[in-house]
Amino acid sequence: MVEHTEKPDTEKPGGAPERTGSASGASSGASSATRHRRRTTHTPDAAAHAATAAPAAPGPQTAGLGKGMTMRVLLVQLVGYLCMAAMWFAPGVCTAYLSPSPWTALEAFVMLLLFTFTYPFPLRTPSTVAARVAAIAMGVGGVAFSFLDPLGVHWLRWVAALAAALVVGAFLYELLRSSRTRMIYSLSTTVMSGLVGLCGMGWCLLPQMHLWRICLQRNPLRAWCVVAGLVAAFVMLGWASVIWSRRISITDYVRVAVEPGRVIPGLRRVWLCWGLIPVLVFGAAVAVAAWFVVTA
Repeated sequence: MVEHTEKPDTEKPGGAPERTGSASGASSGASSATRHRRRTTHTPDAAAHAATAAPAAPGPQTAGLGKGMTMRVLLVQLVGYLCMAAMWFAPGVCTAYLSPSPWTALEAFVMLLLFTFTYPFPLRTPSTVAARVAAIAMGVGGVAFSFLDPLGVHWLRWVAALAAALVVGAFLYELLRSSRTRMIYSLSTTVMSGLVGLCGMGWCLLPQMHLWRICLQRNPLRAWCVVAGLVAAFVMLGWASVIWSRRISITDYVRVAVEPGRVIPGLRRVWLCWGLIPVLVFGAAVAVAAWFVVTA
């Protein structure tokens, strides 16, 4: 016959029996839960900092925003470059080499206006008027100086002066604002839009590029360096636009407090301004190339 014996509770030196099994597991679970609650307890300041440092992941609407974005951006660039290339044969461009063309100026200014009214300024800065005014003002200044200096020899100096005035004016505007919220984003957006407008007016010096053949006869190395610089600028700007379109993120644009219902509609036309920005910035490369050609 087999006798069944029960295992007595082990006793500690103090005489109290030591409980085993489920009781010890429950006590260890309770202590771990208490430690977990202590670790996950945040103060209001810590919670606000965590919300600022780690924005919420984009929702399903954001995920569908970038479908076909790269192709649309590249298509806008292609149309923009083709329109400016068509101006190569326009009257006043192919005949008057030493004077800026009003046609290229008009086309570049129309592109600038499209950029101004399609860029999501309301999602980036609390002062949308300053960014748009800066872009248009710099565009007007660039056109005016291109007609005041037909050869484009001093155009780069005047553009540098306009860029300095843009930075000073943007700082003064931020200092005069009654509510200086998001000052860094507001300042950077204003300066960026102004520089885009200023660079875009470099297309006004496109007629001077007809003198490239003369430059090739006088200084072949310089002439081919101009071509290489234009090709490099074209490729780098195109590649940059591809990177922008592939890495689209709402958290990169929403820098001010706006209603959630305005975020997605504000970004639906962002592909248009992304396609126009490289074309406008390429105007600066055209202006520099024209300067090298004229001064050869």
